[in-house]
Amino acid sequence: MKSRTILLFLALLTSFTAGGSALFYFQYTSSVVEREQRMAANQTAQVIAGELDVAISFHQRSVRAFSRLPEVRRFARQPVQMNVAEMGVLLQILCDSTEGELCFLLDLNGIVLAQNNQSTEPMLGKDFSFRPYFKQALSEGQSVYLAQGVVSGRRGAYFSQAVMDEQGAIRAVAVAKVPPRFLGVGFGHQEGVGVLLTPEDVVFASSRDDWLLKMLRPLPEAEQQRLLESRQFGNRGPEGTLSFMLQADGYLMEQGGARYLPGQAAVVRLDGWRILYLVDQARFAMRGADSLVAYVFIAMALVMMGVVVLLYRAGMRDRNHRFHAEQALRESESRLRRLTELSSEAIIIHHDGMVMDANEAAEHLFKYDRLELMQLDVWHLLTEQSQTFAREQEQHDNVVPYEVEGIRQGGERFPLEITAKHTLLAGRKVRVVCMRDISARKQQEEHMRYLALYDGLTRLPNRHNLQQQLDSAIQRCERNGQMLYLMFIDLDDFKKVNDSLGHAAGDGLLVAVTERLRNLITEGEVLARYGGDEFLVLLDNSTSSRAHELAEAVLGALRQPFSLDSSTFYISGSVGIACYPDDAGSSSELLSQADTAMYSSKDNGRNTWRFFDAGMNAQMTERIQLEQNLRHALLNNELYVEYQPVCFASSRHLVAAEALLRWHSPELGQVGPDRFIPVAEETGMIEEIGRWVMEQACFQARRWQEAGLSPFYISVNLSPRQFRDPKLLGFLADLLERTGLPAASLVVELTEGVLMKEGDDSRRVLDGLTALGVGIAMDDFGTGYSSLSYLKRFPFNTLKIDREFIRDLEEDPGDQQLIVATVAMARALGLRVVAEGVENEQQCEFLQQVGVDFLQGYLLSRPVSPGVFEQEFIVVKGEKSTSGNPVLASPAI
Repeated sequence: MKSRTILLFLALLTSFTAGGSALFYFQYTSSVVEREQRMAANQTAQVIAGELDVAISFHQRSVRAFSRLPEVRRFARQPVQMNVAEMGVLLQILCDSTEGELCFLLDLNGIVLAQNNQSTEPMLGKDFSFRPYFKQALSEGQSVYLAQGVVSGRRGAYFSQAVMDEQGAIRAVAVAKVPPRFLGVGFGHQEGVGVLLTPEDVVFASSRDDWLLKMLRPLPEAEQQRLLESRQFGNRGPEGTLSFMLQADGYLMEQGGARYLPGQAAVVRLDGWRILYLVDQARFAMRGADSLVAYVFIAMALVMMGVVVLLYRAGMRDRNHRFHAEQALRESESRLRRLTELSSEAIIIHHDGMVMDANEAAEHLFKYDRLELMQLDVWHLLTEQSQTFAREQEQHDNVVPYEVEGIRQGGERFPLEITAKHTLLAGRKVRVVCMRDISARKQQEEHMRYLALYDGLTRLPNRHNLQQQLDSAIQRCERNGQMLYLMFIDLDDFKKVNDSLGHAAGDGLLVAVTERLRNLITEGEVLARYGGDEFLVLLDNSTSSRAHELAEAVLGALRQPFSLDSSTFYISGSVGIACYPDDAGSSSELLSQADTAMYSSKDNGRNTWRFFDAGMNAQMTERIQLEQNLRHALLNNELYVEYQPVCFASSRHLVAAEALLRWHSPELGQVGPDRFIPVAEETGMIEEIGRWVMEQACFQARRWQEAGLSPFYISVNLSPRQFRDPKLLGFLADLLERTGLPAASLVVELTEGVLMKEGDDSRRVLDGLTALGVGIAMDDFGTGYSSLSYLKRFPFNTLKIDREFIRDLEEDPGDQQLIVATVAMARALGLRVVAEGVENEQQCEFLQQVGVDFLQGYLLSRPVSPGVFEQEFIVVKGEKSTSGNPVLASPAI
């Protein structure tokens, strides 16, 4: 009796302690959260201010670099009207590099001399001498000034830089206006409210548009008048006051009642400007909620006290019942021990459902002790669905093992295997039930079923699973007269990731691709991994427009960069689509047609999609025949090299030749490079063929040099596979040594497609080529989207303007301006310029005038064999050129 009283007291004390501890804990947690949020607000403000400082520094450097261009200095020194258009092009390049909307050049009186050619605001001749950024550029060399435009009424950051001549005298001021999105740097990805404040606490930029150009606090009339006179906000002053009130606990309260926790930091490059970062108290304030939770815990503690008292009284009443139960338990202990000795499985003995005895394994299995089990009906250990089945097995006295679903104390369900048999015990007929938890076996079986139907890496349905679903979908289509589409997706250049970075990186990329594709699939559509880097999408009861829409979405998703383990990957995809029943009569045929359409996409340049049509089978047959013939072309001497001359633009003397691969097949006839080179690249044959072309070109160039042709250069195109070959540098070094060709006489031509997606590996190979002394030319310049970045990052010597910009040169002023800008840029970077595709005298004269170094094209000659090259371009009427360089013998020159 005494022990029960002590236990009652301890239970009450524990409940009281628990309630008090809960209240203290939640009050303490609330204060910690507030302190952490205050520190986080200040840190976030510092991060935003730092990002703004970095952005300001970048734009200042860009304007400074522009001001040092020779063309800009020359224009500033002699601003004649005929140069305004050219300067507009350069100013547009400045705007594009800084993402600005307005770039212009001021003379020393603040008058606009030129502006970017895409600006919608007429600026020429206007006076901006009153602007501080003009005065500071004259006095300090540069300036950054944040203001609202007087003409446009739009906010922006004005970056100005003094343009000096070679003697250091200031000749003009270059200005770039960056739009408001520059001012919001760092605001967009924050949860709180970011504010950029002027020294007078006027909101110049904010993540809340309704705060813009408002004062954080009321300003004296004199200060407001000074701001209006400065015209920093155009012809208007600040537009109202936000009326924040600083409270005693450090919070700022808005007039509308919202409370903010402030954090702030100074902008280093803007004297007096600062970043204010406000966190809404509602995002982290938990005091009311914590208090409510604490009160709930206290109430629960009181309820627990009452329950303890009731249980104590009920326990006294049940004491006698327990005594008798314990006596009965002691009588069954001997029987239970014998059962335990016979089996390690859970054993329960029951009579008409009432449990008479159970072993220790049964206690562990159902989480009840023996006494609790003996007070239960055995059927309560099974789910309702299993009870009916188990009763039937008992009625038929089934001794064969069967499976049901059991219930543990607490409601946990688990699979259960039962083996039972009737017997006599103490003169009564009882049923002895042996039970075993088969959860592990079920999980293993489920895992085996999963592995049979799903891909282990991406967790997508595998080929077998997709085949089953495709067969079922086709049967439904036959019954309902519906259509289905099958989309075949193959990743381009995936093998390159595995080869260069390992299969672990390849697996990570496949998982990332899976997540993007899964986000594009709607309900009722099935995404599966067919194997390797191939995926399938089943569009059951769909339409061609949906297939079209999904194909575009897939290609767009794959074009976005993938970031894995601090590395960035760029890939693309090729997609083929086939329709049932229009394109196929069975699932296997539908798969084949979708695969054929996918390969048609690859043959058409990759990164595209195609619906299947009957002509694709013929194209596939033609491609297979082309590949088979190409494999024997090198051994059978069907490949040969032609050479197209390159001459000085000024004198039209021969200076170089480009080696061009050709193929004449006995079966296919003359095969164009646009047909067989993509096949060679895709199959890997381009590596062996490319080495052969390089050897032919180097040996031929050396023979011509020994014949007296000097200076003379030979240029050879490098394919993407050749460029990625780790043995490339060693091969070139050995080839130059074998042929005796000076390294400076060899020029390798690369397209932007070769460098795209390569990263640091591209830099390593290009540095190796430079170390060998080999020249490097960028071919097809202007056809990509990042040429400028490549020219700045990589050690190119020569830039080749693509024939696309030469073809309509005499009629297209846009092409003329682009070529002028390209030549000016190349001069600034120290690069030589070759114009490809020159076909008439008008083109030649224009290119000579703008300063192109070399010419190449049909005006000079088509590509010819080595013999014709020697006859036509090295020897003229049996005499050598007196200039030391052969004069081109073409009648067109």
